[in-house]
Amino acid sequence: MRTEAIDLPSWYDIGKHYQHLEANRTVRDRIVGRLKANTAGRSISVTDLLNVREAYWKRKRPDITVDLARREKMIAGSAFHDAFNWRVSSEAWVEQKVYFQDIAGRIDIYEEIPLELKTTNSPVAADELATSRPQYLEQLGMYCAMAGKPKGLLLIYCRTSESAFVGAEVEYPDLGAVERAMLERRDALRNALKEGDPACLPACAWAGKGCAYQAVCGCDTSEPTYPIARSAAVKPSSALATEFAERFLRSVSKSPAERAFSINDVVFPRKAFFKKTAGEAPADPDLAEELENMEQMQFMNELKFRALGGSGEYTSKAVQLHGVSGSVDFHEGRSLWFTRSGLKTVIDRDKLDRFFGAQLLRLAFNATLGNIGKSRLIIWYPNVVEESSRIMVYDLTWKNLDPFKVEMRNRVAALKAGVQTGEYEQLPLCPGWMSKKCDFAPKCGCGKE
Repeated sequence: MRTEAIDLPSWYDIGKHYQHLEANRTVRDRIVGRLKANTAGRSISVTDLLNVREAYWKRKRPDITVDLARREKMIAGSAFHDAFNWRVSSEAWVEQKVYFQDIAGRIDIYEEIPLELKTTNSPVAADELATSRPQYLEQLGMYCAMAGKPKGLLLIYCRTSESAFVGAEVEYPDLGAVERAMLERRDALRNALKEGDPACLPACAWAGKGCAYQAVCGCDTSEPTYPIARSAAVKPSSALATEFAERFLRSVSKSPAERAFSINDVVFPRKAFFKKTAGEAPADPDLAEELENMEQMQFMNELKFRALGGSGEYTSKAVQLHGVSGSVDFHEGRSLWFTRSGLKTVIDRDKLDRFFGAQLLRLAFNATLGNIGKSRLIIWYPNVVEESSRIMVYDLTWKNLDPFKVEMRNRVAALKAGVQTGEYEQLPLCPGWMSKKCDFAPKCGCGKE
């Protein structure tokens, strides 16, 4: 049976092609519960020793959950660590586990000496770390003691700073004192867990600052002490910051775009045209922009995995059809698209096709490539105040995937022809909101409607 291509641009009328759209509360609650849940390892870790009271309550009261906004920040930091470390180092040195007297630790990068990577939203001065970020020095000091190295490196990614990175060399003149401090905290935590009483544990950094356990902890709001940080000798190192900035930029691809078409290319063919005809990327890519792009992409991957990765319900596989290749995700037997919205209110389901047409088209192409008509759209709203509404899950069924096969083939053909002729007017416009931050605007012509 012959099918007709969808009228372009198809994200205007995508709602005609699906049915049985339902909000799935069961899956949403499961996702939110997973993201908020506290997990405590079986062994005592270096992280536990930084805030022993928090470590105590994680084990004693796993039913108490962390605020979702705070959890999102923690996931963002973890995601950046994973992506950045692998960009700037190698298998032999990244994420090295170390142990000392039943205490476990994981050093971000351990080449010659331990390096600890930190992320922050506020500016940091290397010569003020002892007062502004003493926990950074405490954690690095423990890693140095576990590795038997009196010197360590601290690299801080400051999202709001012009220089992006702050570097410091830190020396610990008495590793024995660091080891004794670690064992004292370890033993105090063990005894508190055994006795069921945290009264002997020192105040931690979260006391009086929105701690999830404030109601049950009973701690005062006295300032915690940082003996390891007090003994550290900190030397600012612009050379360290420069070295790792250069390592990261070398990992950024400078080659022309590949000629193979991705799923994203057929969703936004006009943007794909300009990317593929722009030639080589600038010789000096912007460090802050590249770091932000990497962090956002890795954060979404990490958020998706933590939200959906339990019990084998989330899978992904490589697909190819009509010259389009990529990876399609599946969740509980449905083709999946997990997306982010910067809106401050949740969109009514009867208006999804108007506000999320491009995302729904991507979901339709995923369904087509995966050959599964049942789909799931998950929208994360980080700017929505109400925590329970920050993630929405919608299930829907596509009436017929054949039109999308035709549409995909037509878009690939039009994109190929455009790249050869240099003409792009026949390619569908991107949604207007994309043009506000597009590298190719206003030449691309998008955003006019």
